[in-house]
Amino acid sequence: MDCFIHAAPLQGLTDYKFRNVFAQLFSGVDYFYAPYIRLSSKKEIKKANLRDINPKHNVGYTLIPQVLTNNSDDFLKVAKYIEETGYKELNWNLGCPYPMVTKKGMGAGMLNNPDAIVNLLERVCSTTNVQLSVKMRLGNELPGNIL
Repeated sequence: MDCFIHAAPLQGLTDYKFRNVFAQLFSGVDYFYAPYIRLSSKKEIKKANLRDINPKHNVGYTLIPQVLTNNSDDFLKVAKYIEETGYKELNWNLGCPYPMVTKKGMGAGMLNNPDAIVNLLERVCSTTNVQLSVKMRLGNELPGNIL
């Protein structure tokens, strides 16, 4: 059985500078995940996100960008950029428990709406060539509440 270590992001902490230092000092992490990308009010990827996932800033380890959205158009815009930048995988964050996020029906707030998840996945998976992974939690309030 193959075992891989995936390093989850911590918003505001695990940017490319942190990942670079960590990768130089420690070994064993197979995949680093970038903090989530959300589009600005102008439907653009924020400059801080662009800087963080720039391949020139992430050398010597595998980085998987992450998106936080409940909108398939926004998801596809990020996926298109990710693919154009050379990344092969995009992670969808369905695990974020922060009230600011869940009240907008994103992150773990989407777990209560499995039909919306299916609809988004059907559109995204039929439109993009980027491999998709999903980060999620067992449920918002109880582990048994998963989907």
